[in-house]
Amino acid sequence: MKRLLLLSLLTITITAMEPKELVNVYAAHDAGNVKLFNRNDSFYVTDDNATHVVKQHDIDKTLKKLAKLGVLEKFKEAGYIKINKHDGAFSLDAKVRGEGGGWLTGQIAAWSVRGVGYGAFAAACFLHPELLLEAEVAHAAIESTALGAEVLGTALPTP
Repeated sequence: MKRLLLLSLLTITITAMEPKELVNVYAAHDAGNVKLFNRNDSFYVTDDNATHVVKQHDIDKTLKKLAKLGVLEKFKEAGYIKINKHDGAFSLDAKVRGEGGGWLTGQIAAWSVRGVGYGAFAAACFLHPELLLEAEVAHAAIESTALGAEVLGTALPTP
Protein backbone atom coordinates (compact mmCIF):
# COMPACT_ATOMS: atom_id res chain seq x y z
CA MET A 1 0.00 0.00 0.00
CA LYS A 2 2.85 2.40 0.83
CA ARG A 3 4.49 1.64 -2.50
CA LEU A 4 1.29 2.34 -4.38
CA LEU A 5 0.90 5.68 -2.60
CA LEU A 6 4.54 6.57 -3.26
CA LEU A 7 4.20 5.62 -6.93
CA SER A 8 1.06 7.73 -7.36
CA LEU A 9 2.75 10.77 -5.72
CA LEU A 10 5.78 10.32 -7.96
CA THR A 11 3.56 10.14 -11.05
CA ILE A 12 1.72 13.32 -10.06
CA THR A 13 5.02 15.12 -9.47
CA ILE A 14 6.44 14.06 -12.84
CA THR A 15 3.33 15.11 -14.76
CA ALA A 16 3.27 18.46 -12.97
CA MET A 17 6.84 19.09 -14.11
CA GLU A 18 6.17 18.54 -17.81
CA PRO A 19 6.32 21.77 -19.78
CA LYS A 20 3.09 23.08 -21.31
CA GLU A 21 3.00 24.37 -24.87
CA LEU A 22 1.81 27.95 -25.04
CA VAL A 23 -0.54 29.24 -27.72
CA ASN A 24 -0.97 32.78 -29.10
CA VAL A 25 2.73 32.85 -29.86
CA TYR A 26 4.11 34.70 -32.86
CA ALA A 27 7.68 34.27 -33.99
CA ALA A 28 9.71 36.80 -35.91
CA HIS A 29 10.73 35.70 -39.40
CA ASP A 30 14.35 35.14 -38.38
CA ALA A 31 13.29 32.85 -35.50
CA GLY A 32 11.93 30.28 -37.94
CA ASN A 33 9.39 27.58 -37.14
CA VAL A 34 9.44 27.44 -33.34
CA LYS A 35 7.21 26.40 -30.44
CA LEU A 36 7.18 27.89 -26.96
CA PHE A 37 6.88 25.85 -23.77
CA ASN A 38 6.59 26.92 -20.14
CA ARG A 39 7.33 25.11 -16.90
CA ASN A 40 7.08 27.07 -13.66
CA ASP A 41 9.13 30.24 -14.23
CA SER A 42 11.17 28.86 -17.14
CA PHE A 43 10.49 29.19 -20.85
CA TYR A 44 11.75 26.86 -23.56
CA VAL A 45 11.81 27.36 -27.32
CA THR A 46 12.03 24.35 -29.61
CA ASP A 47 13.03 24.68 -33.22
CA ASP A 48 13.88 22.07 -35.81
CA ASN A 49 17.25 21.32 -34.24
CA ALA A 50 16.94 21.46 -30.48
CA THR A 51 15.29 22.85 -27.36
CA HIS A 52 16.67 26.14 -26.06
CA VAL A 53 16.20 27.60 -22.60
CA VAL A 54 15.29 31.29 -22.74
CA LYS A 55 17.53 33.21 -20.35
CA GLN A 56 15.80 35.20 -17.62
CA HIS A 57 17.18 38.54 -18.80
CA ASP A 58 15.66 37.89 -22.26
CA ILE A 59 12.12 37.47 -20.88
CA ASP A 60 9.75 40.43 -20.66
CA LYS A 61 8.96 41.56 -17.09
CA THR A 62 5.25 41.05 -17.68
CA LEU A 63 5.79 37.43 -18.73
CA LYS A 64 7.90 36.76 -15.65
CA LYS A 65 5.14 38.08 -13.38
CA LEU A 66 2.43 36.15 -15.20
CA ALA A 67 4.46 32.94 -15.00
CA LYS A 68 5.02 33.39 -11.26
CA LEU A 69 1.30 33.93 -10.73
CA GLY A 70 0.46 30.99 -13.00
CA VAL A 71 -1.95 32.93 -15.20
CA LEU A 72 -0.29 32.63 -18.60
CA GLU A 73 -3.36 30.82 -19.94
CA LYS A 74 -5.55 33.85 -19.18
CA PHE A 75 -3.04 36.15 -20.87
CA LYS A 76 -3.80 34.59 -24.26
CA GLU A 77 -7.24 36.26 -24.17
CA ALA A 78 -5.74 39.74 -23.90
CA GLY A 79 -2.45 39.44 -25.74
CA TYR A 80 0.24 37.31 -27.31
CA ILE A 81 3.89 36.42 -26.88
CA LYS A 82 6.41 37.43 -29.53
CA ILE A 83 9.57 35.36 -29.99
CA ASN A 84 12.69 37.08 -31.34
CA LYS A 85 16.04 35.56 -32.19
CA HIS A 86 19.28 37.53 -31.92
CA ASP A 87 22.70 35.92 -32.36
CA GLY A 88 21.28 32.44 -31.74
CA ALA A 89 19.56 33.40 -28.46
CA PHE A 90 15.81 33.73 -28.10
CA SER A 91 13.96 36.54 -26.35
CA LEU A 92 10.30 36.85 -25.38
CA ASP A 93 8.10 39.95 -25.40
CA ALA A 94 4.55 40.25 -24.08
CA LYS A 95 2.27 42.19 -26.40
CA VAL A 96 -1.18 43.32 -25.28
CA ARG A 97 -3.89 43.86 -27.84
CA GLY A 98 -5.41 47.16 -26.85
CA GLU A 99 -8.71 48.46 -28.09
CA GLY A 100 -7.42 52.00 -28.18
CA GLY A 101 -9.50 55.07 -27.62
CA GLY A 102 -9.79 56.24 -31.17
CA TRP A 103 -9.62 59.69 -32.66
CA LEU A 104 -12.23 61.30 -30.41
CA THR A 105 -10.54 60.19 -27.18
CA GLY A 106 -7.22 61.50 -28.48
CA GLN A 107 -8.73 64.89 -29.28
CA ILE A 108 -10.39 65.11 -25.88
CA ALA A 109 -7.12 64.29 -24.14
CA ALA A 110 -5.12 66.74 -26.27
CA TRP A 111 -7.49 69.65 -25.71
CA SER A 112 -7.78 68.85 -22.00
CA VAL A 113 -4.00 69.11 -21.65
CA ARG A 114 -3.96 72.34 -23.67
CA GLY A 115 -6.79 73.74 -21.56
CA VAL A 116 -4.98 73.03 -18.33
CA GLY A 117 -1.77 74.56 -19.69
CA TYR A 118 -3.41 77.69 -21.01
CA GLY A 119 -5.51 77.97 -17.87
CA ALA A 120 -2.42 77.81 -15.67
CA PHE A 121 -0.74 80.48 -17.81
CA ALA A 122 -3.80 82.75 -17.63
CA ALA A 123 -4.05 82.27 -13.87
CA ALA A 124 -0.36 83.11 -13.44
CA CYS A 125 -0.76 86.27 -15.55
CA PHE A 126 -3.84 87.31 -13.59
CA LEU A 127 -2.31 86.65 -10.17
CA HIS A 128 1.16 88.03 -11.01
CA PRO A 129 0.91 90.67 -13.78
CA GLU A 130 4.45 91.81 -13.02
CA LEU A 131 5.76 88.53 -14.48
CA LEU A 132 4.07 89.34 -17.79
CA LEU A 133 5.66 92.81 -17.75
CA GLU A 134 9.09 91.26 -17.05
CA ALA A 135 8.60 88.91 -20.01
CA GLU A 136 7.79 91.88 -22.28
CA VAL A 137 10.91 93.74 -21.08
CA ALA A 138 13.06 90.66 -21.67
CA HIS A 139 11.59 90.27 -25.16
CA ALA A 140 12.37 93.92 -25.94
CA ALA A 141 15.94 93.48 -24.65
CA ILE A 142 16.47 90.45 -26.88
CA GLU A 143 14.99 92.32 -29.82
CA SER A 144 17.45 95.18 -29.33
CA THR A 145 20.50 92.98 -29.89
CA ALA A 146 21.72 92.10 -33.39
CA LEU A 147 21.45 88.35 -32.83
CA GLY A 148 18.01 88.70 -31.25
CA ALA A 149 16.80 90.81 -34.15
CA GLU A 150 18.10 88.22 -36.60
CA VAL A 151 16.42 85.37 -34.74
CA LEU A 152 13.15 87.22 -34.29
CA GLY A 153 13.18 88.52 -37.85
CA THR A 154 12.98 92.18 -36.96
CA ALA A 155 15.28 94.89 -38.21
CA LEU A 156 17.36 97.02 -35.87
CA PRO A 157 16.63 100.73 -36.02
CA THR A 158 19.41 102.60 -37.78
CA PRO A 159 20.88 105.61 -35.93
